[in-house]
Amino acid sequence: MFAASAAAQWLLGDTLYSEVVLVAVAFGVAAAFTMLAVRQLTESMILALLAAIAEVAIMPRTYGYPKLLLYAIGFWLMTRYAVRPTIARAATMAAVVVIAFLFPTTVCSSAPAGCSSRR
Repeated sequence: MFAASAAAQWLLGDTLYSEVVLVAVAFGVAAAFTMLAVRQLTESMILALLAAIAEVAIMPRTYGYPKLLLYAIGFWLMTRYAVRPTIARAATMAAVVVIAFLFPTTVCSSAPAGCSSRR
């Protein structure tokens, strides 16, 4: 999370604008990957669009963008692997699952009160 924020600040300047752009882009990319995965599973663009709308409509917390983004990418990779299993797709899927598991952990460990205090 720190690396993503640092990269956004390096590109867009050391303001809150860079964080807003990072979160907005992450939510948009997550919705796009959700659409791709649902489209591949159901072959219905309407259901894919409804899934992306539902993902945005739940109004996720902005600090939770890594969860939405990485899980959407992981879901898309799993559908691709289900269609045509290869070693490369399995390795890519495993790498994203590991990153998705570890990425939110760094957010919790850096929170002032820790994640256990949020309910």
